Amino acid sequence: MRKQWFGDTRDYVKWSFVNSEASPNASVCYIAMARPDEIKGTVHPEVKRFFDKSKELGLVREMFSEHFLALLDGYCKAQRHEYFDQAESLIKEGQSMDRVVIFIDPDTGIEPPSGGDSRHICLADLRRLCDLLRSGDKLIVYQHAPIMRKKTWIEDGLGRILDGEWTRSYRVTSYHDTNCASDVCFLKFERSETS
Repeated sequence: MRKQWFGDTRDYVKWSFVNSEASPNASVCYIAMARPDEIKGTVHPEVKRFFDKSKELGLVREMFSEHFLALLDGYCKAQRHEYFDQAESLIKEGQSMDRVVIFIDPDTGIEPPSGGDSRHICLADLRRLCDLLRSGDKLIVYQHAPIMRKKTWIEDGLGRILDGEWTRSYRVTSYHDTNCASDVCFLKFERSETS
């Protein structure tokens, strides 16, 4: 997630969905996968400071009061193991209180078949966090549409995830709000009752 996009229509969709998935006692664990802004051109420093005041990723805490834990540190794929060590500790802290809804917010989503970079969550890291899920917990991942979007982009992405042997322990569903943000969807992972 980049601060420059904070508060756009995608945030309305993503936080509405996370809010609807969180029961009153659940802790929301926000894994921001924050990355530096990439603003082309010249922006006056005072103008940037002015707009950045209302673009703090942690502001969403106000929607969840004491039931909100966040990893807002910068993410870089080269340090992904250390980053997801922190994420795992945060999730376990939330689980010590009650059920959790884990929301992972990479720039563009799950790494593509060709491999990913710091804009994506690696499949190995996604699996690592899914392995922490208990009955009643949920893990939600932000997924942006590919540049060359086909009508079946959501089904194709979901099918690619479900092809992995490890996903058989989970119920994986998608959520897509075509009216508000047609170019994003969310994949939700829940532990299967049979696993």
